Amino acid sequence: EVQRIALGPDAAGWSDFDRALLRMAHEVRYDGMVSDATWKALRTKYSDQEVVESMLTAAQYLQVSMVLNSLGIQLDPDLDDRLPRNLKLPALAARPASPRLSTPRIKALMQADMTPQQRELVKPQTSDGVVPHLYATLASYPKLYGPYLAFDTYMQRDGLIPAKARELLSLRTAWNLRDAYGWAHHAMAAKAAGLTEAEVARIAKGSSASGWSEAQAALLSAADQLHREAFIPDATWLVLAKHYNMQQLVEIICTVGMHALASAANNSIGVQLEPGMPAMPSG
Repeated sequence: EVQRIALGPDAAGWSDFDRALLRMAHEVRYDGMVSDATWKALRTKYSDQEVVESMLTAAQYLQVSMVLNSLGIQLDPDLDDRLPRNLKLPALAARPASPRLSTPRIKALMQADMTPQQRELVKPQTSDGVVPHLYATLASYPKLYGPYLAFDTYMQRDGLIPAKARELLSLRTAWNLRDAYGWAHHAMAAKAAGLTEAEVARIAKGSSASGWSEAQAALLSAADQLHREAFIPDATWLVLAKHYNMQQLVEIICTVGMHALASAANNSIGVQLEPGMPAMPSG
């Protein structure tokens, strides 16, 4: 069965539910969201929270793979290389074209409908009495809320890479996965970090657009390469290493991985934009 996982959801021998789990992992990798058919199939046995946690499991291990591949971490001495060698390699990921959800699969809670525990949970993210839709949605799952927020907060506020660099990676990842919610919030954060409106718009054009510094172009290339193949090639790595130390290089990978996870969550849950938020460029 372990070997057969590499063949994917269409291989013979899977139950319908196991097939749906494998299809979900494939969709997270290549479409950045769980499809309606797969979501419904998983809900035959799983609660909404279990579906979300399954999706986050797949997205989290995509991040781990980005780190293992890009750092060149080798097998421990007591481990055998068990990746199947007789199968075609997985396809590279491209920017998905499938439609995004216009209504949420899991509704954001109104504060009036929250328990005292939930209101306390979202209090740090509440501004002028308004809770962003993502946090108002995750408040339904208090056990998940804390770990998700802790990782996100570290990458957003406490990490070692400069704010402008972080927002270039975050916005390019949101663009690559067609995450309108992530794009809108990071467009605001990018401007607060000192990027101009023209620079934010230019992120959608990628590293080849004129106007980027060497380091900025390398960051955008790294975001694209991690999306495409979960790996930063030597040419990009060497440029990044001129501008960032090893701890920062690791955080560059994890920033892209974290936002790939967040985009999969935003898209799969169908988190809708709050009124007045900037739209993602078309294309």
